[in-house]
Amino acid sequence: MTEPAPQPPPSGNPSEFDRYSAGYNAGMEVGLKRLAGASAALFLEQKLEILLDELRRAGRLRTDPSFRYLDFGCGAGDFLSLVARRGLQWSCEGCDVSRGMLQEARKRWPRDLQSIPLWPIEPNRFPAARFDLISAVCVFHHIPPDQWIESLRRLKDALVPGGWLAVFEHNPWNPATNYVVRRTEIDRNAVLLSPAVARDRLAAAGFGKPRTRFFLFAPPRFKFLWPAEKLLARVPLGGQYVLFAQKDSG
Repeated sequence: MTEPAPQPPPSGNPSEFDRYSAGYNAGMEVGLKRLAGASAALFLEQKLEILLDELRRAGRLRTDPSFRYLDFGCGAGDFLSLVARRGLQWSCEGCDVSRGMLQEARKRWPRDLQSIPLWPIEPNRFPAARFDLISAVCVFHHIPPDQWIESLRRLKDALVPGGWLAVFEHNPWNPATNYVVRRTEIDRNAVLLSPAVARDRLAAAGFGKPRTRFFLFAPPRFKFLWPAEKLLARVPLGGQYVLFAQKDSG
Protein backbone atom coordinates (compact mmCIF):
# COMPACT_ATOMS: atom_id res chain seq x y z
CA MET A 1 0.00 0.00 0.00
CA THR A 2 1.26 3.47 -0.83
CA GLU A 3 1.25 6.48 1.42
CA PRO A 4 -1.47 8.94 0.36
CA ALA A 5 -0.43 11.42 -2.29
CA PRO A 6 -0.55 15.11 -1.38
CA GLN A 7 -4.06 16.50 -1.71
CA PRO A 8 -4.01 20.08 -3.01
CA PRO A 9 -6.82 22.40 -1.95
CA PRO A 10 -9.81 22.81 -4.30
CA SER A 11 -8.99 25.12 -7.15
CA GLY A 12 -12.54 26.35 -7.74
CA ASN A 13 -11.86 25.86 -11.46
CA PRO A 14 -13.96 22.90 -12.64
CA SER A 15 -12.84 20.76 -15.56
CA GLU A 16 -14.99 20.47 -18.69
CA PHE A 17 -15.20 16.77 -17.86
CA ASP A 18 -17.02 17.33 -14.56
CA ARG A 19 -20.32 17.49 -16.43
CA TYR A 20 -19.73 14.02 -17.90
CA SER A 21 -18.66 12.40 -14.64
CA ALA A 22 -22.00 11.09 -13.31
CA GLY A 23 -22.64 7.78 -15.02
CA TYR A 24 -19.67 8.19 -17.37
CA ASN A 25 -19.88 5.44 -20.03
CA ALA A 26 -16.77 6.01 -22.20
CA GLY A 27 -18.74 6.81 -25.35
CA MET A 28 -20.79 3.62 -25.36
CA GLU A 29 -23.78 5.66 -26.54
CA VAL A 30 -22.40 5.34 -30.08
CA GLY A 31 -24.00 2.34 -31.79
CA LEU A 32 -20.85 1.17 -33.57
CA LYS A 33 -18.90 1.11 -30.32
CA ARG A 34 -21.68 -0.88 -28.60
CA LEU A 35 -21.57 -3.32 -31.51
CA ALA A 36 -17.79 -3.70 -31.22
CA GLY A 37 -17.78 -4.30 -27.48
CA ALA A 38 -20.54 -5.54 -25.19
CA SER A 39 -19.29 -3.09 -22.55
CA ALA A 40 -16.68 -0.39 -22.08
CA ALA A 41 -14.87 -2.81 -19.77
CA LEU A 42 -13.97 -5.06 -22.72
CA PHE A 43 -12.01 -2.25 -24.40
CA LEU A 44 -10.11 -1.69 -21.16
CA GLU A 45 -9.50 -5.38 -20.51
CA GLN A 46 -7.76 -5.65 -23.86
CA LYS A 47 -5.56 -2.67 -23.01
CA LEU A 48 -4.58 -4.22 -19.68
CA GLU A 49 -3.60 -7.47 -21.39
CA ILE A 50 -1.48 -5.50 -23.86
CA LEU A 51 0.14 -3.48 -21.07
CA LEU A 52 1.08 -6.61 -19.12
CA ASP A 53 2.34 -8.28 -22.28
CA GLU A 54 4.59 -5.30 -23.05
CA LEU A 55 5.97 -5.32 -19.49
CA ARG A 56 6.76 -9.04 -19.82
CA ARG A 57 8.46 -8.40 -23.15
CA ALA A 58 10.62 -5.70 -21.55
CA GLY A 59 11.40 -7.95 -18.58
CA ARG A 60 9.80 -5.44 -16.21
CA LEU A 61 6.63 -7.19 -15.05
CA ARG A 62 6.62 -7.35 -11.26
CA THR A 63 3.87 -8.31 -8.85
CA ASP A 64 4.82 -6.75 -5.55
CA PRO A 65 3.96 -3.58 -3.59
CA SER A 66 7.34 -2.00 -4.34
CA PHE A 67 6.18 -1.54 -7.96
CA ARG A 68 4.57 1.90 -8.09
CA TYR A 69 1.97 2.61 -10.74
CA LEU A 70 0.06 5.75 -11.71
CA ASP A 71 -2.96 5.90 -14.00
CA PHE A 72 -2.69 9.43 -15.40
CA GLY A 73 -6.09 10.83 -16.35
CA CYS A 74 -7.81 7.97 -14.54
CA GLY A 75 -11.29 9.44 -15.06
CA ALA A 76 -13.98 7.37 -13.33
CA GLY A 77 -11.42 4.76 -12.29
CA ASP A 78 -12.50 2.00 -14.66
CA PHE A 79 -9.00 1.01 -15.83
CA LEU A 80 -7.51 1.46 -12.36
CA SER A 81 -10.16 -0.85 -10.90
CA LEU A 82 -9.23 -3.55 -13.45
CA VAL A 83 -5.60 -3.29 -12.37
CA ALA A 84 -6.62 -3.51 -8.71
CA ARG A 85 -8.75 -6.61 -9.33
CA ARG A 86 -6.00 -8.34 -11.30
CA GLY A 87 -4.16 -9.18 -8.09
CA LEU A 88 -0.85 -7.67 -9.17
CA GLN A 89 -0.22 -6.18 -5.72
CA TRP A 90 1.14 -2.98 -7.24
CA SER A 91 1.12 0.24 -5.24
CA CYS A 92 -1.43 2.12 -7.33
CA GLU A 93 -2.48 5.75 -7.61
CA GLY A 94 -4.76 7.66 -9.95
CA CYS A 95 -5.01 11.31 -10.91
CA ASP A 96 -7.27 13.44 -13.08
CA VAL A 97 -8.01 17.09 -13.87
CA SER A 98 -11.69 16.47 -13.09
CA ARG A 99 -12.66 16.30 -9.44
CA GLY A 100 -16.09 15.16 -10.56
CA MET A 101 -14.53 12.13 -12.26
CA LEU A 102 -12.54 11.31 -9.12
CA GLN A 103 -15.72 11.48 -7.05
CA GLU A 104 -17.44 9.20 -9.56
CA ALA A 105 -14.52 6.76 -9.28
CA ARG A 106 -14.99 6.54 -5.52
CA LYS A 107 -18.73 5.95 -5.92
CA ARG A 108 -18.36 3.45 -8.75
CA TRP A 109 -15.54 1.35 -7.28
CA PRO A 110 -15.77 1.71 -3.48
CA ARG A 111 -14.14 -1.67 -2.83
CA ASP A 112 -11.53 -1.78 -5.59
CA LEU A 113 -10.23 1.75 -4.98
CA GLN A 114 -10.73 2.09 -1.24
CA SER A 115 -7.00 2.03 -0.42
CA ILE A 116 -5.80 3.69 -3.64
CA PRO A 117 -4.92 7.41 -3.52
CA LEU A 118 -6.83 9.46 -6.11
CA TRP A 119 -5.71 13.04 -6.49
CA PRO A 120 -6.51 16.04 -8.66
CA ILE A 121 -3.93 17.29 -11.14
CA GLU A 122 -2.92 20.85 -10.33
CA PRO A 123 -0.46 23.17 -12.11
CA ASN A 124 3.07 22.88 -10.75
CA ARG A 125 2.08 20.11 -8.31
CA PHE A 126 3.23 16.70 -9.46
CA PRO A 127 5.41 14.07 -7.77
CA ALA A 128 9.00 13.60 -8.90
CA ALA A 129 10.77 10.25 -9.48
CA ARG A 130 7.91 8.33 -7.86
CA PHE A 131 6.57 5.72 -10.29
CA ASP A 132 7.88 2.63 -12.08
CA LEU A 133 4.99 2.72 -14.56
CA ILE A 134 2.57 5.39 -15.72
CA SER A 135 -0.32 4.77 -18.09
CA ALA A 136 -2.26 7.40 -20.03
CA VAL A 137 -5.29 5.59 -21.43
CA CYS A 138 -6.86 7.68 -24.20
CA VAL A 139 -5.98 10.89 -22.38
CA PHE A 140 -3.75 12.94 -24.67
CA HIS A 141 -6.38 13.63 -27.33
CA HIS A 142 -8.20 15.59 -24.59
CA ILE A 143 -5.11 17.70 -23.78
CA PRO A 144 -4.56 20.83 -25.93
CA PRO A 145 -1.83 20.10 -28.50
CA ASP A 146 0.35 22.96 -27.26
CA GLN A 147 0.50 21.19 -23.88
CA TRP A 148 1.42 17.70 -25.13
CA ILE A 149 5.18 18.05 -24.76
CA GLU A 150 4.97 19.71 -21.35
CA SER A 151 2.57 17.01 -20.12
CA LEU A 152 4.93 14.29 -21.31
CA ARG A 153 7.86 16.01 -19.60
CA ARG A 154 5.86 16.08 -16.40
CA LEU A 155 5.22 12.35 -16.67
CA LYS A 156 8.89 11.65 -17.43
CA ASP A 157 9.88 13.58 -14.31
CA ALA A 158 7.41 11.52 -12.28
CA LEU A 159 9.03 8.24 -13.38
CA VAL A 160 11.96 6.69 -11.59
CA PRO A 161 15.07 6.19 -13.75
CA GLY A 162 14.32 3.33 -16.13
CA GLY A 163 10.57 3.68 -15.55
CA TRP A 164 8.02 3.13 -18.31
CA LEU A 165 5.24 5.21 -19.82
CA ALA A 166 2.39 3.57 -21.76
CA VAL A 167 0.39 5.99 -23.93
CA PHE A 168 -2.78 4.48 -25.40
CA GLU A 169 -4.48 6.54 -28.11
CA HIS A 170 -7.10 6.43 -30.83
CA ASN A 171 -5.63 5.85 -34.28
CA PRO A 172 -6.75 8.63 -36.67
CA TRP A 173 -5.77 6.43 -39.63
CA ASN A 174 -8.64 4.05 -38.82
CA PRO A 175 -12.03 5.01 -40.38
CA ALA A 176 -14.11 3.32 -37.66
CA THR A 177 -12.20 5.20 -34.96
CA ASN A 178 -12.86 8.52 -36.65
CA TYR A 179 -16.55 7.66 -37.01
CA VAL A 180 -16.92 6.89 -33.30
CA VAL A 181 -14.91 9.92 -32.12
CA ARG A 182 -16.97 12.32 -34.26
CA ARG A 183 -20.16 11.01 -32.64
CA THR A 184 -18.99 10.89 -29.03
CA GLU A 185 -20.05 13.90 -26.96
CA ILE A 186 -17.09 13.81 -24.58
CA ASP A 187 -14.74 13.87 -27.60
CA ARG A 188 -16.24 17.01 -29.09
CA ASN A 189 -12.99 18.95 -28.49
CA ALA A 190 -10.64 16.01 -29.04
CA VAL A 191 -7.57 16.34 -31.25
CA LEU A 192 -6.35 12.90 -32.29
CA LEU A 193 -2.60 12.23 -32.37
CA SER A 194 -1.21 10.15 -35.18
CA PRO A 195 1.42 7.63 -34.05
CA ALA A 196 4.10 9.69 -35.82
CA VAL A 197 3.10 12.86 -33.99
CA ALA A 198 2.96 11.04 -30.66
CA ARG A 199 6.45 9.59 -31.21
CA ASP A 200 7.76 13.04 -32.12
CA ARG A 201 6.32 14.57 -28.95
CA LEU A 202 7.78 11.78 -26.81
CA ALA A 203 11.19 12.44 -28.32
CA ALA A 204 10.82 16.18 -27.67
CA ALA A 205 9.97 15.39 -24.04
CA GLY A 206 13.19 13.40 -23.65
CA PHE A 207 12.04 9.80 -23.97
CA GLY A 208 13.94 7.20 -25.94
CA LYS A 209 12.48 5.60 -29.05
CA PRO A 210 9.18 3.97 -28.05
CA ARG A 211 7.83 0.60 -29.11
CA THR A 212 4.62 1.09 -31.12
CA ARG A 213 1.87 -1.52 -31.10
CA PHE A 214 -1.41 -1.33 -32.99
CA PHE A 215 -4.53 -3.19 -31.88
CA LEU A 216 -8.32 -3.21 -32.18
CA PHE A 217 -8.30 -4.74 -35.63
CA ALA A 218 -11.39 -6.71 -34.65
CA PRO A 219 -14.21 -5.89 -32.22
CA PRO A 220 -13.00 -6.61 -28.67
CA ARG A 221 -16.11 -8.72 -28.00
CA PHE A 222 -14.29 -11.46 -29.97
CA LYS A 223 -11.79 -12.15 -27.19
CA PHE A 224 -10.51 -15.29 -28.89
CA LEU A 225 -8.93 -13.00 -31.52
CA TRP A 226 -6.90 -10.95 -29.02
CA PRO A 227 -3.79 -13.20 -29.22
CA ALA A 228 -3.96 -13.19 -33.03
CA GLU A 229 -3.83 -9.39 -33.07
CA LYS A 230 -0.20 -9.60 -31.96
CA LEU A 231 0.59 -10.76 -35.49
CA LEU A 232 -0.74 -7.42 -36.78
CA ALA A 233 0.87 -5.24 -34.13
CA ARG A 234 3.07 -3.43 -36.68
CA VAL A 235 0.26 -2.78 -39.16
CA PRO A 236 -0.76 0.88 -38.68
CA LEU A 237 -4.47 0.38 -39.24
CA GLY A 238 -5.72 -0.84 -35.87
CA GLY A 239 -8.42 1.20 -34.16
CA GLN A 240 -6.00 2.18 -31.39
CA TYR A 241 -2.30 2.02 -30.64
CA VAL A 242 0.02 2.13 -27.66
CA LEU A 243 3.46 3.70 -27.38
CA PHE A 244 5.62 2.07 -24.72
CA ALA A 245 8.46 4.45 -23.83
CA GLN A 246 11.22 4.31 -21.22
CA LYS A 247 12.89 7.01 -19.19
CA ASP A 248 16.67 6.97 -19.35
CA SER A 249 18.02 4.86 -16.50
CA GLY A 250 21.07 7.10 -16.13
